[in-house]
Amino acid sequence: MAFTDRSDLFNVSFGLLDFLAQVVLELFGACVPIYRIDDPLEVLPAQVSTSVLLSGAPVTLVPVKVPIADLSVSVDDVELVVQADVGACDVERAEKQVVLNRAVFTRSSFESGSLTVLTSLFHRFPRTGRYRVHVQHASRPLRDLTVVVDEASSRLQANLDLSNLDDERGCCCDDEGNVDLAVNGVVGFYPSTGVGGYRVVVTDVTTRAEQAEGGHEVVLDNEKGVPAGDYFAVVLTRPGSYVLAARNARTELKVTLPQRERLRTDEPTLVVLNSDGFTPRSLNLLAGRALVIQCDIDAELRLELVQAEDGEEPERPRRRTYRRARPKEG
Repeated sequence: MAFTDRSDLFNVSFGLLDFLAQVVLELFGACVPIYRIDDPLEVLPAQVSTSVLLSGAPVTLVPVKVPIADLSVSVDDVELVVQADVGACDVERAEKQVVLNRAVFTRSSFESGSLTVLTSLFHRFPRTGRYRVHVQHASRPLRDLTVVVDEASSRLQANLDLSNLDDERGCCCDDEGNVDLAVNGVVGFYPSTGVGGYRVVVTDVTTRAEQAEGGHEVVLDNEKGVPAGDYFAVVLTRPGSYVLAARNARTELKVTLPQRERLRTDEPTLVVLNSDGFTPRSLNLLAGRALVIQCDIDAELRLELVQAEDGEEPERPRRRTYRRARPKEG
């Protein structure tokens, strides 16, 4: 009886050398894959940026990674297809609902006297000492912190999330509520979530200031204005025409949506305010890019949308008239 080779039916060769070669290939194929997909998948590599800190010091940005789920492979006559859900959430993890802050997309005015979402205030501490930071929401007082400025400190910038001061992610302070900072260091104040405005009052509580002024010196109160040397930043997301004003100075801004140009959110647009007014007098800005106002003089800043890109007038507070009711006759 003649033997017929049917190795194609079993996907294996009956020859001894061919069989050993196939086993070795399968071993390397399992341990050393031809193409590897990492989980989580890196979509943005780590990089060094000099545009994060106001001082220009280099900062290493961590890589951005997203999880992968439901990975599957299929093979046809011409190609091998790999399918997966990129950015999927593990069903075993705690489910979180995505909440959109409507104020981010509908707000038509911003002011330095009330810090809201999309606004930030950066205060510089030029001399050593202890400074009490009092944070108050529009509805209630929140917390008091202490900034300790010391020549021995190497921290050039500290960021305080006003909406999460009780969380380690929002407050970079120690167990005693102190934030150490180098001389000429900067503290950034911003709310990441919520509605309503925040007030920040920074007071020099060192003995030197008390003896010299007869009381504690208030070095920052954003409700009364931005001190000279500080920065006020805002991110505009709504396209349209804006007016930036401070006393007798004003400048016009045109905010448009990005088309084909690349949006660099890590490169803010700088506007300088001095005794001669704003520089530049007018500018164009992409929506989502930060606008930073450098205050060389004390100023109360206000940025207002005067004409939306869709042609609609921005929402303004309604004026209401109250009349005294007349007593009923009879």
